[in-house]
Amino acid sequence: MLVPRKFVISIFVILQFSSTFSLPLHFVADGATKSEVKPETMEKPTDDILPPNHLDAVKLGRDGNFNKDFHKEVFLGEDIKNFQISSKTEADQKHQLTNIFALIDTDGNGKLGEDELADWVHAKTIEHHMEAKEENEEKFNELDANDDGKLSWEEFLLGYFTKRGYDKATAWNDINGNKEMHLPPEMHDEIEETRDRWIQAAPDNGEDETIKTMQTLTVEEFLTFQHPETSPNMLNYMVEDFLHDIDLNGDEEVSIKEFLMLEDDDDGDDNDRWIYERKQEFIKVLDQDGNGVASKDELLSYVNPLNKAMPHQEARQLIGFGDDNNDGQLSLDELLANSEYYTGSKMYNYAKSIHDDL
Repeated sequence: MLVPRKFVISIFVILQFSSTFSLPLHFVADGATKSEVKPETMEKPTDDILPPNHLDAVKLGRDGNFNKDFHKEVFLGEDIKNFQISSKTEADQKHQLTNIFALIDTDGNGKLGEDELADWVHAKTIEHHMEAKEENEEKFNELDANDDGKLSWEEFLLGYFTKRGYDKATAWNDINGNKEMHLPPEMHDEIEETRDRWIQAAPDNGEDETIKTMQTLTVEEFLTFQHPETSPNMLNYMVEDFLHDIDLNGDEEVSIKEFLMLEDDDDGDDNDRWIYERKQEFIKVLDQDGNGVASKDELLSYVNPLNKAMPHQEARQLIGFGDDNNDGQLSLDELLANSEYYTGSKMYNYAKSIHDDL
């Protein structure tokens, strides 16, 4: 039986160990042909090894969607988890926010200024980067089957299949034995996309792309594979993908109309508010020179969490969310009354008490 070409991925990789051998591995999508290997489950594991689409403290995800939690991530850092626990009372959240306010208010004047918030945002961004680095090292060590400090594509595939219910020994034998593996279309596409990301993360040794796919990754290179926000080179690939998806006229710039084509990763239905916020984001943050379009360089600055201008841009936005008296600073009362912008949770009782006191 002939297999339709679009259903087959052929990945030719050479392990760069002391004992080298070739690996022609064919993945066949479900419905294309029968298989000798069947997974016990197709559920994606919670501790998956695939590169995440959601990138903490980055404005756009790897899938091109807006990060709805960006402001919360750079304001709360690791404390964001405490505000996602449903059992936390409003009193608990008020206490936590009050403590965070005191930490940011380094001059003790009872107001959060732009510089104080910018320093805080920068520290929280670094915190997310350190967490990503620690998680990456854990994944790398888990997947590095022969403990040689390098990760091959084959080792990664072995981890991918075993986490989806394949028997480890059987999967390894099939990977090395050029066996056809019967996969549903979503896994077929997932492997193909992941392979492209592996190629991007592989070191550039001047060879062609086919040779690049054969390269092993160090733990540092695996970090760029998992978290492109840690690598200027990988961020460039991300921006190129965005331009490919939304640059309708091919001018390598993004208009506000094209920018609004990007989706939110939230399921909310307040479309008017979403459009307004995105337009303000484009005008005040993305379009730095004010010419009505965003260049590739402006997009790179926008998605780069370590862009030097980002902490101050974000500090001004955070102040704007709650600066009810327009003094350019944020008081504790303003922070608590507008808590949904900083934590995602509205403190209704606190907001009501403020309203009643007016």
